[in-house]
Amino acid sequence: VYVRTLCADIGEMLGMGAHLTGLVRTRSGRFIIEQSVTLDKLAGMTNPLLSEQALISTSDALADFPMVQISEMDSTRVMHGNQVPCPESYATRTSDLVRLQDSGGRLLALARIAAGMLKPELVFS
Repeated sequence: VYVRTLCADIGEMLGMGAHLTGLVRTRSGRFIIEQSVTLDKLAGMTNPLLSEQALISTSDALADFPMVQISEMDSTRVMHGNQVPCPESYATRTSDLVRLQDSGGRLLALARIAAGMLKPELVFS
């Protein structure tokens, strides 16, 4: 729902102008505002351990996507943006986004499954 447009439409139906004066996103997927830290607060953290605890890894942030481990040879290809064969256990899926990781557990990319191939959409350097 586009709340700003909804407010304008309601105002128009009532025969008067209407607009939104404030909007706060309190949730995005599994992330809630109570878990958030402002950039100012993060910048003010002098203890590196506290600032590390305030952040989550990219892999954890994308944990809702299934993880597919790929070989070292395929890892090199993915890091150059090339598609690689999809493991058989995922090959029948289509359009699913998956996280690709190498044998060492390093997050490499988000890829889309299409025609039995993993096509990188976002590669992490």
